[in-house]
Amino acid sequence: MLRFIILAATASVAFVSPSFADPDPQETPYEVVYFGDLNLKYDADADQMMRRIDRASNNVCNDRVGNSGLQERINVANCAQVAERRAVIDVNHPNIDRRHYGAPPRVIIEPEDTDYSNGK
Repeated sequence: MLRFIILAATASVAFVSPSFADPDPQETPYEVVYFGDLNLKYDADADQMMRRIDRASNNVCNDRVGNSGLQERINVANCAQVAERRAVIDVNHPNIDRRHYGAPPRVIIEPEDTDYSNGK
């Protein structure tokens, strides 16, 4: 089965300049990220998917080559962050969500009579 997401910088273009607030869909940069070869239940494959999403989000948001100013680097970082978040939502897999948003803390409940004084 061929699975993919399309990563676009549509809403993120608004960070660059107010004149781009309503971009032409024909000119919006995008990148297709394929993941039909991955089984997202496995940690290694989920990590690979996150690397693909990260690379694609940077590609669609950073269209300039060479030196850039501080404000432009901030705009690119904001754009990439939004694009990555949208891609994670589009993938809609708990293993990807956990990597993007961070794993919730594990709570271990032990019996009340557990003695921690001896270091065990």
